[in-house]
Amino acid sequence: MRIIVISDCHVGHRAAPWPAEFTVPETGHKICASPEQLVLLEYLEDFFSQPEAQDAEMVINLAESIEGPSPKDEGRDLMTPEVDYQIDAWMQLFGPLIGGRDYYSVYGSQYHDTDNLYSEDIIARRLGGTFCGQIADLKIRKHDKILNIAHSPGNALIYRSTQLDRQSLFFDAIEGPYSHNKIDYHIDAILRGHVHHYDMVDNESRVVLTAPTWKFWHPIRKFQAGKYPRTQPTIGGLVLEVGKSISVKKFFYPLVKIYDRLIET
Repeated sequence: MRIIVISDCHVGHRAAPWPAEFTVPETGHKICASPEQLVLLEYLEDFFSQPEAQDAEMVINLAESIEGPSPKDEGRDLMTPEVDYQIDAWMQLFGPLIGGRDYYSVYGSQYHDTDNLYSEDIIARRLGGTFCGQIADLKIRKHDKILNIAHSPGNALIYRSTQLDRQSLFFDAIEGPYSHNKIDYHIDAILRGHVHHYDMVDNESRVVLTAPTWKFWHPIRKFQAGKYPRTQPTIGGLVLEVGKSISVKKFFYPLVKIYDRLIET
């Protein structure tokens, strides 16, 4: 069985995907994609046209589908601050690509929603899919494999693989009789997003990974310039091959500079 994994689409931000042309329902005004966003559309079309993706029966979205109202930055760098328009734009982009596949999603950061709205729930219901809340264990019955899905992988460390390995060790500690059966089944894969880069640990216990993003690099004031090299994203998506074991097919795409462009003198 093949499963598409996407994460951190952030539709609504200038550095994230946006329809080539989006029509504002009330006024009929057009909000058009930038040249950089048109490149992201080409990447998305390429990813979903790959044979592995076309054969996939399921899509897992690890959240932050939209950028939200961006309150800390007072709406700067948004295509539109209206969350409902951002959801409409996400549906316009991803709805046809996902098609009728089974769809599962989780809740992301509160910052990318409003206080009384769960954008991931709305998107899942519009797709006829399942919103799983904060965290879920998805059992792939055909192959008797369990995937643990949530948005955040935990606290960041200098060595990215350390946080993934730590997550796996913590799951080992709560599985089985020695933990008084806190979890009485085995987790075969841990899937996370949030950090905008791809890393994976594959050991005897399970596969643990953070999925790539569809958002080009942009400045975040709290990180400042000192963390510039550590915040460069991995652009793309994943296809999981679930059988007797779990393997990962990666589809990555080149970065396009927007905010960190080269200035020639």
